[in-house]
Amino acid sequence: MSDTQTALLQSAAELTTGFVVGMLLGVAFFGGLWWTTQRLMSCRNPSLLVLASLLLRMGVLAVGLFALTHLGPGTVVAGGCGVLLVRCWMIRVVGRPSTGGHP
Repeated sequence: MSDTQTALLQSAAELTTGFVVGMLLGVAFFGGLWWTTQRLMSCRNPSLLVLASLLLRMGVLAVGLFALTHLGPGTVVAGGCGVLLVRCWMIRVVGRPSTGGHP
């Protein structure tokens, strides 16, 4: 196998890794958001729940994307694409958020 082919396979593996990690981060972020909204009405202190959830979800997302920077900028972009794909999927599965009465 030539050096060019090896480099190409390594790049493809890094991009795939970034995309899969991004999807996992998206599931954690948007799944956590869904979980939080399901518990707001039955929670004693909803503002604390929202704040804790936000800090935890953003922390996990930031650490995960930062970890991808060690593989290169393309990997981070692939990770971001994975996060956005999960967002689109969650909107389809869970439903589009209410717009407050506006169409």
